[in-house]
Amino acid sequence: MDRLFHRVQPHPGEDGYGFLIRVVHANYLKGGPANLIELICEDSKEIRMQDIPRIANYCLNSVAELSQLSGIEVSRTGGEYVWQINGELITKSAFLASRYSKVCPKCLGESNYLRGSWSLTFYTACPTHKTSLIDSCGGCGKRLKWNRRFIEYCGCGHPLKESQSHTASPSSIFIASLIEHRFNQETSPTRGLLADREIDRLTNLSLDGLCKTLWFLGHCIFNLGNYGPGHGRKILTIDEADQMINQAIELLHQWPHNLGNRLSKLSTRQPSNSGASLIERLFGPAQSYLQSEITTDELFYVRTAYEQHIRKVWRQFDTRNQSTLSTRQMVLDSSW
Repeated sequence: MDRLFHRVQPHPGEDGYGFLIRVVHANYLKGGPANLIELICEDSKEIRMQDIPRIANYCLNSVAELSQLSGIEVSRTGGEYVWQINGELITKSAFLASRYSKVCPKCLGESNYLRGSWSLTFYTACPTHKTSLIDSCGGCGKRLKWNRRFIEYCGCGHPLKESQSHTASPSSIFIASLIEHRFNQETSPTRGLLADREIDRLTNLSLDGLCKTLWFLGHCIFNLGNYGPGHGRKILTIDEADQMINQAIELLHQWPHNLGNRLSKLSTRQPSNSGASLIERLFGPAQSYLQSEITTDELFYVRTAYEQHIRKVWRQFDTRNQSTLSTRQMVLDSSW
């Protein structure tokens, strides 16, 4: 197979599909990035780490240059996928804006390439411009697809750099600054939103650990009782991701006091009618996520705070139920 004529230099942290879009246009090729991958790799439309040497050879790049691209599938085992974003591993599809694209119009106007961080579900704001990313076209209103023909245009032809974006919330800017700091040490996480101790804890988490913390607190805990079995498969919009971020930050304020208050309120709910244990009927989805995902040493502080408050809630639950039983017994006794 012939190699290309024009070499394209990838940007540090660039999105893999965005890079291939630039390759397609620099070499006047037909089709989009998926067609190019299928041409090179024959049996795939996904960018896989195992195919990087073949892609690099075809595109006149080194393996090292392309291995650092974001959005690459690193492995898949038993239906579980792992992806690379900014050199770190992401283990859950819920943490990626799969098949849709987000952009900062101002960043695109300054430098026309897709940043790998933009594909993260919880990267909803630009920490440089303090504005929200956009995931839909300002012209036609449709969601932006990852495989559109031009990086800087929607499929309808509307120039994305001319799209309006509004000022982002402090919580969204803070999380974006945490993610940006992991990739670019010259940037610093926004201070003042949380206590310095909590900011330092979040700063020291891996990218995957940060996403799991936000999902556990902002979704599993905060929305307990309001979602079903398919809650982990939905592709979030920017607004939905922002809401989850705000809810997680709310629990991280005065940590772990606010978490305890939330769990105490949830314990007053009527347990579900199933054959599971009482704790599973009260906190089932959150408990399952804790046991399956909040397991690494870096997330020990989240797990410990949750379990300590669950023990406290459990004592309160027992006290309420004993009180109810005693009252019922007094009513029975007085009826005799």
